[in-house]
Amino acid sequence: SQCSADASYRRVLYKRWMSSSRNLINNLLCLGRPTVQDRLHKLALAKTKLADISFYFLDSNDLQLKHMTACRLAVQAFENAKFTFILTRDASESEQVNELLWNYPKDRFIPHTHGEESKDKCLIHIHHEQPQESHFLLINLGLDKPITGKSKRIFELVLPNETDQAIERRRHYEDLQCEISADIRLTKNQILGRTARD
Repeated sequence: SQCSADASYRRVLYKRWMSSSRNLINNLLCLGRPTVQDRLHKLALAKTKLADISFYFLDSNDLQLKHMTACRLAVQAFENAKFTFILTRDASESEQVNELLWNYPKDRFIPHTHGEESKDKCLIHIHHEQPQESHFLLINLGLDKPITGKSKRIFELVLPNETDQAIERRRHYEDLQCEISADIRLTKNQILGRTARD
């Protein structure tokens, strides 16, 4: 009877050991598996249209050169029939870019609106407030983070004294898993040379 009791006790211990071993193995296998929350997060990202980001780094702190670059990029998008939103810092900068675009490029008029004139539905609109409608391209002249869900592409124009803010925006885009497709460096001579030929 003592042997029978010992055998029964050993069987109980063996079953407990097997059960704990299976739990341990299952837990180890699950470490590499995505949780339900991970799957839902990936699914949400897949359904979200993430913007493609390009950074343009200028080698001069001349704000006029930054505006000229924005106008040139906007005209290129206009020639391809793409809706463009130029996001400025404030109403004053919107007016400056508006005036520049009236005379750029030379001997040519590029239809555009600024401020509260968005009802005209021009291909180019300039404003200091975040866009309410979707655009193909957003050109950011400001220091704030634009709303990524409103544009397929975002061009960030950065002066040398705006590098710190640009780094913050880049981290913001990376956190959203947007694709940083280009880091383009433009010299003052390049900008002026290209403008002179247009």
